[in-house]
Amino acid sequence: MTGPAVVKILVTCEHATNRVPPEFFRWLDSPGARADLRSHRGYDPGADEASRELAGRLKCHRIVGQQSRLLIDLNRSLGHQELFSKYTVGLDPAIKERVVADYYEPYRQQVRQWIVDQPKGCPVLHLSVHTFTPRYRGKHRQVDVGLLYDPKREAERQLCQDWARRFRRQQRQLCVRMNQPYRGIDDGFTTCLRQLDSSPQYAGVEIEINHRFFKHNASRFLSIVRSLADSLRAIPSMPWAGATPPVAVSTQPH
Repeated sequence: MTGPAVVKILVTCEHATNRVPPEFFRWLDSPGARADLRSHRGYDPGADEASRELAGRLKCHRIVGQQSRLLIDLNRSLGHQELFSKYTVGLDPAIKERVVADYYEPYRQQVRQWIVDQPKGCPVLHLSVHTFTPRYRGKHRQVDVGLLYDPKREAERQLCQDWARRFRRQQRQLCVRMNQPYRGIDDGFTTCLRQLDSSPQYAGVEIEINHRFFKHNASRFLSIVRSLADSLRAIPSMPWAGATPPVAVSTQPH
């Protein structure tokens, strides 16, 4: 009998840190920039911890960014108006090219290469982990956890709907929304990878968690992440894999 197809899961975190390489710190060495580095403008508070917990729970590979998005945003496409922050957008073009070559492209290529290196026909689930500020432009966001996907990709839609149902059973008090507080088709790394890989074997989902949980109660925050992992593992089959019997999640890192 043929065994279940194994879904390889990759966890990434584009905004894991607010670190700045020493050679670029002089462009971010002002009171305003230092304050922004400490805030959600400089990184996603709790996202690194969430991605580590999620990858550990799922026993899968994890790749994280190594510098602040105030230098360059790893979750934005080349040419996007928010690729460089207000502190770095005015840098000399040659310096910006070096930032892209030394920090942006190596990260993106590492993720792309991991996906390409998986066995032919192997389903890949890419989970891009983020947190968001509970208050935006003076308004409170009415969402605790968001699952972002492309509604036109049936497999991603089915996966996220099933995942959300199972997650809500474990975390009934939370407000879980699809494609909020952002749209799954907005510019981002998963959107880019969908365009580069037309194979239905790739599914990309952005996980967005309200960072108020991390800032106010770290143990509560981690319990939410564990529930996300456990509810994902409880799904009996991954819809885009087309496998019968049910698809199994890999339990070995690669």
